[in-house]
Amino acid sequence: MMRVVLFLVLVSLLATPVGLQAQSGWQWVDIEGAQGAKLRAVVFRPAGTGPFPIVVYLHGISGLEEDDLSLGSKLAQEGFITIVGCWFGKANFVNGVDPCPQVPSQSDVFAVKNVVALMDAGRQMPGVRRDRVGLVGYSRGGGLAAAVASSGADLQAAVAISARFELSYGQNDVSAISQIQNLRVPLLILQGTKDATARPEIARNYEQRVRAAGKTVEAYYIEGGDHFMLSDPRFQKEVLQRSVDFLNKYMRL
Repeated sequence: MMRVVLFLVLVSLLATPVGLQAQSGWQWVDIEGAQGAKLRAVVFRPAGTGPFPIVVYLHGISGLEEDDLSLGSKLAQEGFITIVGCWFGKANFVNGVDPCPQVPSQSDVFAVKNVVALMDAGRQMPGVRRDRVGLVGYSRGGGLAAAVASSGADLQAAVAISARFELSYGQNDVSAISQIQNLRVPLLILQGTKDATARPEIARNYEQRVRAAGKTVEAYYIEGGDHFMLSDPRFQKEVLQRSVDFLNKYMRL
């Protein structure tokens, strides 16, 4: 797994580097979130000068973990500046760094506002296409990606993987399934048929209601996939490729 060369604690209002550029091409940053929260994130950059579209990746209930960084690296290899950041706090040390030292717990967080802060910080980075921002979320992060896409936030596409569409998020943030009429961007649903955590019948119900409302949605139900498709070699390649194809379709215009 990749390592940060040097870690520095900085005081910042927007995407200020927290570490020197890593040998592998990624960098810790601090981003100001809602109510003074510090959203620590890792930024992965593709090779070249760009400009590149931006993808913000939203982790699941376990908090920011090394598997999330692995996906961020893969998305960068596909030509997206990728921001993998904390939207709520949980003490999982990644390469010796606490990635979420000043972010409220999930019950107290302003989740949608924190995601918007991550997207806005991405727009301030060099070499980006400010008009091309997408979300990719897993589990609770997947449901949150759909909720943000229904919040009026400025983005162009959202991908929900093993998503919890029925859940509400932190303070004043309601579920994706309760905001279907407000969905404004194309949405991709990737759901395993054997997922016991994010049940496929909830995803199908959400998809059907989105289609009935005349919204743009694509959905793939991966036979035999459980809740952990992103880290399962049997399904990981398909999940990544479908995500990339969808993002390219709506973010390379």
